[in-house]
Order: sequence, then structure tokens, then C-alpha cells
Amino acid sequence: MSTDNYEDLVKCGHLHMKLPRKQRKLGRQAWKPKWFILRRKSCQGCPRLEYHKSEESCLLNHNKTVVDLKGLIKIEDNIKSKTKKITIKLVFADTFLILSSTNENYMREWERLIRRLVLPEPKNFALSARLDGCFPVTVIHTEDSDKLSLVGDYMLIVTHEHLTLYRNDEHLRRSAGAVCKWDLDDIPRFRLQKLNQLNDSEKIFIVNLARTSQTCEGEFHFLTESGRDILEAVKSHTKSRRREVDHSNRSSPVHVESSTSSFLTERSRSSSRRSDELSTNEDATIS
Repeated sequence: MSTDNYEDLVKCGHLHMKLPRKQRKLGRQAWKPKWFILRRKSCQGCPRLEYHKSEESCLLNHNKTVVDLKGLIKIEDNIKSKTKKITIKLVFADTFLILSSTNENYMREWERLIRRLVLPEPKNFALSARLDGCFPVTVIHTEDSDKLSLVGDYMLIVTHEHLTLYRNDEHLRRSAGAVCKWDLDDIPRFRLQKLNQLNDSEKIFIVNLARTSQTCEGEFHFLTESGRDILEAVKSHTKSRRREVDHSNRSSPVHVESSTSSFLTERSRSSSRRSDELSTNEDATIS
């Protein structure tokens, strides 16, 4: 891709775009495919979205339109559309821009990166993230997440025994309790998956649940900036639990030896009693 620079490049790719009705030309389709480039703040300017008619147009640096993200007020997701299922709406003071993709992971990645560049994190989100073992995550759509109706933002709590999902809002957490609670022993596999090469901090944490889990067998994906911390926390607790089990197994032979020793002692006593009885009988016979 031929661009002016790569220093502030965050992400690029195809998305479908929809402008407000008053900004569309008469008779034109509402949704149009565009090649988008997301750039962070740099000496070249503020955080911004650039889009071209196509990737080829971008290569030739033709027909570039720049959307300044400095004026972005909020991002709305799951906007209703008759023709598109996965959408986000970028809301500005005097206009808006709706973006869509057929791939939910891809669309959520764009949303996440734009939020990270422009919009501040909620206060309770930031405070909770400082707590040990508490991490903000976004559940990515899978067949298994659909079965449990898991969607949106949550707090993932990693403890010595469990992996627990709570609602992101503090008041909801207190009133409703845990959304899901999985025993670490029921998680045979967990891993980290990169989203792209441009932003290594954005990752997907994946857990595979065994059939013994309360929610049965399944795979769940969590989009998070704390992927490495979550992975290390789960690893640490899992290893600690294994060491406890190993120590318990090593300790069990002591009880076996103790039981065996008691058995031999009792057997010796019985033999001694039989010897005494024989001696008494022999004495009685002689006399």
C-alpha cells in the first residue's frame, strides 16, 4: 500500500460505509464498499479515518477522504439495518458514519482500536482493571457464546480456583452476581491469539472447556488488551493447583506405610499370643 507514511498507521482494510441520507447523492446506493485506513495521532495530524474508493485507488493516492476523529462523541454498536447484521455507528456533533462488515471479529477489532485511540475508558473500567486478577474483556461471538447469551463487555476475574465473568457495570455485578463461573480444573486448554501484526497488544484470549464444566464442553473467545496478563495468571494458578495435587499424591504412601506397620504390629501380637497359648497348653499336658 502506497501511503505518505507508516509511522501512524494502525489498521487498514475493506469496510462497507453508509452516510446520512442528506449527504448521499440522489439515486446512489446507501451502502458502499470502501478501503479504510485508521491512523493514530502524530506529527501528521490528529487520530483520523481515511477512506478511498478501493485499495487500488489508495495505491495511487486518489480520491482520499479524511474523517477527523477528534470530534467523535460516541460509538454505537449493533445498529439495526435491513441489509447488514454487524454494524457500528460513529457519532459526531453534526453528522454520523455507519460502518459494517460480514465478519464480527473484524468489525469488533475496528471498533476496539477506534475507541482506544479516541474515547477514554470508563472510570469503573479503569479502576477495576487495577485490581489483582481482574481484567476487562469483550466476548467475541461464537456458537458456544450464543448458547449462554454472552455478548458485549465483561470483567474477567482469575482466582486460584475459578475463571469468573461479571457484568462490566459495578452495580450490575453486585445485584446479579457472576454471569459464568468455570473451575480451572475444567479448562484443559487455553491460549492467546494475535489479532494482527500492527497492534500486538490487542489479543484474543481463548479457553476450551471440558465436558465436566457446569456449562458443558465449549470454546470461548475474549477480546482484551490484557491478554498476556490473563494468560500468565491462569498459568500460575493452574501450575499451583497441580503442585498441590502432586504433593498430596506424594504424601499418601506415608499413610499406607503407617497402615502396613500397624498391620504387621497387630500380626506380631497375634503370633505372640498364639505362642503363649501353645506354651500354656504344652505345660498343661506335661503336668
